[in-house]
Amino acid sequence: AHWKASLALATDGASEGYRHVASELLAGAMAGHTEELDIFDSLSYSPRFLQAMGRQGIEAEEMGSQSLLSVERRAAMLAAVLQERDQLHNVIVAPPKGAKCTRLQMLRRLSDSLAKTEANVEQRRAVWRRNEEAEEARQARAAMTAAHEEERAQRVRDRDRAFQAALDEHTRDARARERLTYMNARAIEQERCDRAEFELQQRFERSGRALAMRDEQRGERGRQLRAHVERAQRVAIQARRDEDAKGTALADRLKQADRRSEEAVRSHQRAREQSAERRRLQECEHSHQVTRILRMKEHERVRKHIEALEDRQAFDDCRHMLEHGRHLRDPEALGA
Repeated sequence: AHWKASLALATDGASEGYRHVASELLAGAMAGHTEELDIFDSLSYSPRFLQAMGRQGIEAEEMGSQSLLSVERRAAMLAAVLQERDQLHNVIVAPPKGAKCTRLQMLRRLSDSLAKTEANVEQRRAVWRRNEEAEEARQARAAMTAAHEEERAQRVRDRDRAFQAALDEHTRDARARERLTYMNARAIEQERCDRAEFELQQRFERSGRALAMRDEQRGERGRQLRAHVERAQRVAIQARRDEDAKGTALADRLKQADRRSEEAVRSHQRAREQSAERRRLQECEHSHQVTRILRMKEHERVRKHIEALEDRQAFDDCRHMLEHGRHLRDPEALGA
């Protein structure tokens, strides 16, 4: 529950009162006031303040004067650490749980378990006898299953021989059909060749007539093209003169547009630099928030790991006591 409260504090920020105190304290320290500097020095040696910084995932360098974060960001982090420190002061110690509680319960139950040992030994012997009978029945079933498997394998071999015979017969029929298909294909191919040769001869004749007609049309088209070229040359000379006049006017307009473009580029450059500086600050604060959350998770993982080690040690003690009790209840071990 305290881990969730720390995470919510790192995500949503501290309350208004803590933010106000942190802003005043940080502003006084940056201005060089003696009282605020003394408070900062005392906080840096406070164990609860250092523990709160670890739970919030914040390092001391990130709140110093050399930090790359903004003043508002550092004030928000200081407020979160102060509120985390006060929450640590109000945490109520939970009663024993886990393996520690189990060890206490096992100490109470150890005396009761000694009376049940004899009944458990007799029950185990009855279970051993039932297991031997079940093993004999299983072996009988396995022998019957092996006989059935051999019978089924024989049926499979008979079926494979019948399938192979049918396959050989099908192969002979397929080869006969292939020979018949090949003969029919040769006859069809010969007929197609004869028809193609006749069509090719007719195509040659039509091509000769078309070539003669094309030569006549080409001569007429040449005369028309020469007349068109003469007209195009006259039009091109006039168009070149018009183009020169338009080019001069366009050059003047382009010079004016270049001057306006240079002024706009300088204005956009200044705006981009200001925007880039704002984005750099936002990215720096976002990266620090991610690093801070990771440090908080690492701090919580280490704390849970220490608790797990303590529970494991308590569990090992319980297991040793349980093995000692079983050793006392075992008649064979006592006789040895």
